Amino acid sequence: MATSTDAERVNRIIKHMNSQHRLELSHYLRHHHSLSSRAASPALLTSLTLTSMTITDRNGKAYTVPIDPPLATWADARTRLADMDTEARKHLGLSDVTLDTYKPPSSFTEVLVFSSVAAFFFCYATLPYVTPGTKVYSLLDQFWPRNGAESYIRLVKFIFLPVLGTHILEMALLDIKRLQPYGVERFSKLWWTWQISCFIEGFSTFKRTKAIVNAKRAEKEKASKGH
Repeated sequence: MATSTDAERVNRIIKHMNSQHRLELSHYLRHHHSLSSRAASPALLTSLTLTSMTITDRNGKAYTVPIDPPLATWADARTRLADMDTEARKHLGLSDVTLDTYKPPSSFTEVLVFSSVAAFFFCYATLPYVTPGTKVYSLLDQFWPRNGAESYIRLVKFIFLPVLGTHILEMALLDIKRLQPYGVERFSKLWWTWQISCFIEGFSTFKRTKAIVNAKRAEKEKASKGH
């Protein structure tokens, strides 16, 4: 029979899970009910017993997730819920580390690449304004090598599709190899930030996401050794 102390402990667990572990709750839904990452987020824990929990998806639909084996006491909840998340991550092909932040280009090389590619896309976007009789056309005609402005226009058009195709491919690979395995919800604000950055600068985003993940993993290992 549940006591008032048990009820208080359950309420504390529910409050803690909803404030600190919403991602884990979404993992439970994805693992046990095959929801997409988008449908399962944000998840909300609404009730908890020794044998199961009830979690709602982003639309408020409730799902029952079994706790198997059941909890012997509420003192086992922390370890058991962590084990359930580990099991869910393994089933979903997710890392034990979550990428939950964006880091902009910072090194000289990264800033140079970002600026150069952004400048190229600006050049392509402004081609309609590079026409005979305009000031920019006259300047290019005067200073651009090999046939001036017309050579500039041909060059920008020639390399646009290869650059565009390469960067779209890199965006797809970033999603598959970095963002999805490390728990970044597709089409979320963080997902779009990384993808837009990748569209402009390309491969540098792979190195930065790897560095963030490695730092988080090292921090996690250090914390586990401290316990």
